[in-house]
Amino acid sequence: MNDNLLTLIATSLHEAIADKDKPGFKDNQARSSHFVSRLATNLGRSNLTPGCDLKVISVDEHGNKSSGEWLLDIALVRKMTIEEKGFRTDAIIQIDWAVESESNSALVEFATDFSKLAVVRARNYLYLHGFNQGTERAAHQYFERRLRLAVEILRKADAFPNPFYLAFWPSPEKPAFANTESSIWDLLAPNINKKYQHLGQVHLYRLESSGAIPLGAAGLQAT
Repeated sequence: MNDNLLTLIATSLHEAIADKDKPGFKDNQARSSHFVSRLATNLGRSNLTPGCDLKVISVDEHGNKSSGEWLLDIALVRKMTIEEKGFRTDAIIQIDWAVESESNSALVEFATDFSKLAVVRARNYLYLHGFNQGTERAAHQYFERRLRLAVEILRKADAFPNPFYLAFWPSPEKPAFANTESSIWDLLAPNINKKYQHLGQVHLYRLESSGAIPLGAAGLQAT
């Protein structure tokens, strides 16, 4: 599962970055939403979620959004049909994958979104954590700090019975403390500022009560 999940995240991000210059994806929020939508679609089609229904705000290649979110940024759910006095509807009875994503690296944003996963009941969890540190060293120090906080939150919430993954992905924001106003996504194209090559990878970890277990990294490149 680990390799499949890492590949799905990196492929989805690559697909979103490939659309970055289209009119509907000029701002960072739209780019981030497109990544989440691509991952939701790819995860929903994968062998990791057989028989699940997808709940997400979908974004097409032109930036148009369609409603569909339920409780979380992405939820892969199972349902049952209920009936009363001739009326029938579906009720969600299980979340197979609970996914939250945040492109902003601020602590308050992390606390808000990560906490949702700490308290919701699901079979699998994935938190997509944007990062924009301007150097490789700063990025890895940032990973270590956030992973420690994530494990601490989950310990307090007693939330370790099921697989819990955290992936760091390059945010569409500009690099932190860098002499550029360009989006990271615009700096990932070939032959553009090799100083920021460390931002061209997705890093996946599994969170356990003993700490964060690194599961690998996958490179990507804008087209």
